[in-house]
Amino acid sequence: SELSAHYMELIPSQDIVNEISGPIVLKAVFTHPMENGPVINIDKPKDFGVIVQGNKKSIVDKLKKETIDGADFYTAEYKFEEPGSYVFYIEPAPYWEASEKKMIIHYAKVIVDVFDSGEGWDEMAGLPVEIEPLARPFALWTGNCFRGIAKKNGIAIPFAKIEVEYVNED
Repeated sequence: SELSAHYMELIPSQDIVNEISGPIVLKAVFTHPMENGPVINIDKPKDFGVIVQGNKKSIVDKLKKETIDGADFYTAEYKFEEPGSYVFYIEPAPYWEASEKKMIIHYAKVIVDVFDSGEGWDEMAGLPVEIEPLARPFALWTGNCFRGIAKKNGIAIPFAKIEVEYVNED
């Protein structure tokens, strides 16, 4: 089935913000990133939040349902108040994966740097499964390598199977 490589994406309209001219838009979509589609219908996420300077806040009320090709996805606008690394995270509703005969949740997070703060980018969201970054994710260029520690309930899980998918927008 073509549905074997779908991922929850949480994509900001900007991942580095040097001037505040208005809100950014975060797009939560369940899709095939390498193929740039199709979008797969999702229910309203259970939680959507932001962590800045150690303060975790649910902003699930900011989510707005949108539809493309008959499939629902969500967007949210967020306006920054101060410099810092803003860690956005999402906990989608679980869905039944018939091919694996189990319920699955695709957690996602993204870090947005505001005014080159350089701090807080390694803040953990406290998700049941999460990657702790060891390098600033927003400061990587062609040829660089992202490094992180896969964790389950805050504990490293050596030899975990990690799938990485290229987001093929351009």
